Amino acid sequence: STSALGVILEGDSVSVQIALTNIGLEDLNINAIALPAGYTLERNLADLILTPFESDTVEIKFVSTATGIQSDNFSVDSDNSQGVYRVTFELNVYPNLAGAANAIRFDGSATQFASSAINTSDLTSASFSVEFWANRSDNTTNDFVLGIGNSANPNEALRVGFKAGDIVSLGFGSDDHDVNWVDPTNGWHHYAFTFNNTNNERRIFIDGIEIGTTDIAGNAFLGSGNIVIGSPGSGGHFNGDIDELRIWNVTLDEATIRKNLASKLDNSNLPLDSLVAYYRFDDGSNTTIFDLTSSYQLSIIGGTKEISDASSGDKSIFSFTDTEISNNEFDEFLKVANV
Repeated sequence: STSALGVILEGDSVSVQIALTNIGLEDLNINAIALPAGYTLERNLADLILTPFESDTVEIKFVSTATGIQSDNFSVDSDNSQGVYRVTFELNVYPNLAGAANAIRFDGSATQFASSAINTSDLTSASFSVEFWANRSDNTTNDFVLGIGNSANPNEALRVGFKAGDIVSLGFGSDDHDVNWVDPTNGWHHYAFTFNNTNNERRIFIDGIEIGTTDIAGNAFLGSGNIVIGSPGSGGHFNGDIDELRIWNVTLDEATIRKNLASKLDNSNLPLDSLVAYYRFDDGSNTTIFDLTSSYQLSIIGGTKEISDASSGDKSIFSFTDTEISNNEFDEFLKVANV
């Protein structure tokens, strides 16, 4: 068997250790590893013979030069007295555009949203966090950025985003944490929503600062379903732009939210073991939204990719006081320099 390579970013130079394990009852000869152009194998296979249940590793090196989404297939050939075997696996290369690059734009209609084909239970009865940049076009209606599950039962429908007026909401069906917050700029902001399954605490952060008081949910989120961006599954379709949406299976603390809110994540700081899904919206496709964790690609039912004005880039420069984010541009919110 082989371990999956996952996703790398355009321009990355990577060195990946591939684990090979003989799960049979005879010695297994590793004959060849077929690599696409640009990849090099850092091992002579002539001496690679695995005894039953033995594991060994080979190193593959690669520098991505892709200008768009690229999927490369690999194969490992082996044999023993029982036959010849081939195992294949895939590496996805994602474009690494400078600055905030692109965002996804929805117009608030029921026909504009994006949905995964695979149900997720990663957040069911678990701690989690959801964060994104958003710019609402209309605050007079419900505007949900993320929805999972569509049950009428309490705590079985996750709704993340905004309610009519100036309400920011993390909802579990009929059990919602709502905070009133008036946007002084009517523009882009970073929003983070966290849930701690140990004590049922729910918290909402805007531009790295918690708003409202910490809420105690009556129960954990108990539902599951497709990941839907731009719609909660029924009503409340998002009207505006969304960028840098990340779903985690851990409760992010204030320091981590502040550290990463103004910067894209890449291979140097991606904790893949706790990141459920990561959508940059930077690929050129208007039919697919790629997940950098390779778990939950989304099909775009409606909506368009647009130039993003979110204050997120390759690196970030910002400062915080105890009560607000220091900013020369907005007076009381975020100052970010994309470099």
